[in-house]
Amino acid sequence: MVSVKRKKLPLVTTLILFIFLISSAFAAGELEFDKGFEEDRKGNSKEAIKYFTKALLLKRLNNEATTEVLFVRGVWYFSNGMHQNAINDFNEALESSFQETGRTPQDHLETILLRAMAYHALKKNVRALADLNLIFDKQPNIPLARFLRARIALDLDNPKMALEIMNELIPDETHGVSFLEFRAKVHKKLGDSQQFHRDKLEIEKLCQENQNNIYCKELKLAPR
Repeated sequence: MVSVKRKKLPLVTTLILFIFLISSAFAAGELEFDKGFEEDRKGNSKEAIKYFTKALLLKRLNNEATTEVLFVRGVWYFSNGMHQNAINDFNEALESSFQETGRTPQDHLETILLRAMAYHALKKNVRALADLNLIFDKQPNIPLARFLRARIALDLDNPKMALEIMNELIPDETHGVSFLEFRAKVHKKLGDSQQFHRDKLEIEKLCQENQNNIYCKELKLAPR
């Protein structure tokens, strides 16, 4: 049996090779990172999730980039109904941000609100309420957060509280239909048929005025 002795590489060559391998790994992470955001801008959720996942698996992103990737991937998970995956990403994004900057969850109200919405979608209302309380402690007048609070109140069979919250809100052009549809549901739960029909008539009026409203299309009230 013939034994072959391996020649040792010169120290300089070894260092150069090591630096090359490390820089290649970082470059690969950055490449997947860039591809992910390119697909994100195009609205291609599955491709964006795929590239963001690859970027995270390479573990070559700094905390700031990791936080950004986790948040955006979490948003796409949420948009695709993968609510537990979204919650996991939002949790990791908050932890990554804390390690990088020391910022607490209350410094990331958008992330907390999305996590609350994901918890609500999974019917984990106690956790959703805990997140909403974090938001209200810092910013009590975020309409979407208050709308979610009303939805949870109705889920917990408290339509009176839900209506009180809704009456403090003013529907905007984008969410007016969903706002009124939910309020109609609350009025029906309370047995107020007059207000229920008023809300329904207002919904039909809004849908006649805005044929492209996505909520009208979902309710099949848009003119044909």
